[in-house]
Amino acid sequence: MNADSIEQQLREVQEAHSVASSQASAYDAVASHFRSLQHSHSKFAQQAETLRAKLSDVSEQNLQQHLNIMNDHRESRNEVESRGNSIESSRAVRAQHAATAKELKRRCQEMRRFKEQRDSEQLFTMRQKHTVERRQRVKQDLPALLASLKAQVAELSSKDVEQNMINVQTEAEDLRRTQAALLDRQEDVRRRKAEKEARAAEEHENRALAMQRTMLKGLQNRRREQLEQKSETVGQITAIDSQLDNKQAGEFSVLNYKRALAVAKKEQGLFRSHKAALADQSKEHRIRARTAEILDGLPMELGLNAGALSAEESANIQNVLAEVDTAVQHVKQGLAPDVRALRDKRVQVKDLDRVVEEAKTAYRRVTAGEEEETLALKREVAAGERAVAQMEAEVHRLTAMQHIDGIRGAFVDGKQYGPHLALLEAQASTREADLKAARHEQKAMKDNYETLQTQRSQFDQLRELLSAKVQSLGSAELEGTTTLLQNDLVDTTKMKALGSWGL
Repeated sequence: MNADSIEQQLREVQEAHSVASSQASAYDAVASHFRSLQHSHSKFAQQAETLRAKLSDVSEQNLQQHLNIMNDHRESRNEVESRGNSIESSRAVRAQHAATAKELKRRCQEMRRFKEQRDSEQLFTMRQKHTVERRQRVKQDLPALLASLKAQVAELSSKDVEQNMINVQTEAEDLRRTQAALLDRQEDVRRRKAEKEARAAEEHENRALAMQRTMLKGLQNRRREQLEQKSETVGQITAIDSQLDNKQAGEFSVLNYKRALAVAKKEQGLFRSHKAALADQSKEHRIRARTAEILDGLPMELGLNAGALSAEESANIQNVLAEVDTAVQHVKQGLAPDVRALRDKRVQVKDLDRVVEEAKTAYRRVTAGEEEETLALKREVAAGERAVAQMEAEVHRLTAMQHIDGIRGAFVDGKQYGPHLALLEAQASTREADLKAARHEQKAMKDNYETLQTQRSQFDQLRELLSAKVQSLGSAELEGTTTLLQNDLVDTTKMKALGSWGL
């Protein structure tokens, strides 16, 4: 999977996820407001049912009124007995008691007549008459009751609208303050990134210069030591050759020659061990320098250059934001003030949730594939570095052997090393060619890895910008749409209440 396909898939997933998230949040907010309004409507319906039950219970209170009068009589009598210290109050209570007794007698007589006539047609006619009278009284009292209910509903709706307006204004102020703070923070981040980039460039240049100076000093010291050792060895070999050329008897014997040759071989071994130690030190120094460059320089440059966007990329981001604005406008237009359409919207919300889950799954799949490719590239880079280090060690070993054999000369102990030196030179040139190819491959791997890291950081920033844009656009607009839906629902509740009373 190349970088272009990854970028395209991530852009499509981000767009689908942003649109689905905005629509799901909008529908969730509308559904929550609709549930709260349904709860308020149920309360108003219960109150209306209670009032209607009270008004319709007039026909069932004929017998219950007599019992209530008797209970009132008992309570009044207890009250009179408790207030026996006051004569005037007791007289008033007695007068009330007498009136209550008369009324009780009259109602008892009416009750007796009612019991006698309840199976007759006259009772049926009286019931119809009382029913008509009660209905007339209810119709007379109903406008006042409805007016009071309308006043209460209007007061509640106006309070809700005012509170919603206050909440919208408060959220708008908070959003403006948050946007200003974000702009200041972005400017501060840009300034700090520029300063950090300048410092990092200066430090990188200083480290490169220091490394070059150290390498030059090491090369000069090694060259000086090689020349000194070469001059000493050449002097010894010249002395040995002069002794061999001298034919004087007793001045040079085979034993002295063997002793001189042993000393030369011993010095050759010391020189080889010294060259190997120098090669190991040089290899360790290069490994440390390369590790410091990879671990310190490259991630710092990646972190500094991750947020830089070209003009084309900025234009692409603006196009994506424009598409997000268009999607938000479509969502606003789709939120009709009809409450009955919310049932269909719930089904759409479930579908949107399923789309969001699919988008999340696809995004996780793409991210996992990108991480696997990144890990594979890291492993390839590490393998390339190890191969380069091995090749460098081999080249230094061959170079050291070539220098030692060159110092010893063409003849050592009666053997000719010319063909061996030619073979070593051919091997060293082959190793150097392989080393250059490995370094080129390693550089290509690092460039690919840096490109993927930069694209990933740009995708993360694009996702954050899209989320912030959707949140800043969705909250205020959805509050206004919810207020319209709430007002429409209040009007619908009023109409339902009037319809339940038959008006």
